[in-house]
Amino acid sequence: MTMQMLKDYLIEKGLTTVDDFKTRVSDKINEVMRLIFLQTKDRLDKKFGCFEVYGFDFMLDGDLSPVLLEINVNPAIFLDTTSQG
Repeated sequence: MTMQMLKDYLIEKGLTTVDDFKTRVSDKINEVMRLIFLQTKDRLDKKFGCFEVYGFDFMLDGDLSPVLLEINVNPAIFLDTTSQG
């Protein structure tokens, strides 16, 4: 489920609004990721001309507060997770 799909679903169910979702979910997720990179930036490999993709997995509790589950250093970069390949 994409973030947009989640937002649309929660709005449709009357659990949040566009502005409330941004404040309670999107902004908090971005802040968690910012703080993690701030705390670990000196321990990350720096290779000129290269970059690394990280996958952050979050879940939302009953109050729509994001909870960090894990960080993946080699995340799958596709949206369809239904096929086993």
